[in-house]
Amino acid sequence: REFPATLPQQMDMYYSVGVQPWQCPRDLYCAETAQEAKTNIWLPLHDLWWTHFDQMIHEWTWIAQHRKFKDYCLPKRPPKHFGFNATRANLQALQQNSVKEF
Repeated sequence: REFPATLPQQMDMYYSVGVQPWQCPRDLYCAETAQEAKTNIWLPLHDLWWTHFDQMIHEWTWIAQHRKFKDYCLPKRPPKHFGFNATRANLQALQQNSVKEF
């Protein structure tokens, strides 16, 4: 499946299939497998989610300071149960079929 290069002009809602953006560190993309990452992670949607998250913690600063929320929404490492982690460049290469798996 191919994703559009950009987001639609108007979106009433969005939902990430598979691993949610906040379940991994901001600079990594996580999935159960490389194939799942290839088919389920859409970079513009992740970017939009983090933009909204930044706006939310700007308004509600306690979220980033509260230990339970901070550990849940801003993890320092990917959870061990995800079998695939990639940087943005590696994920883009995977989605462009440049490499099979990392």
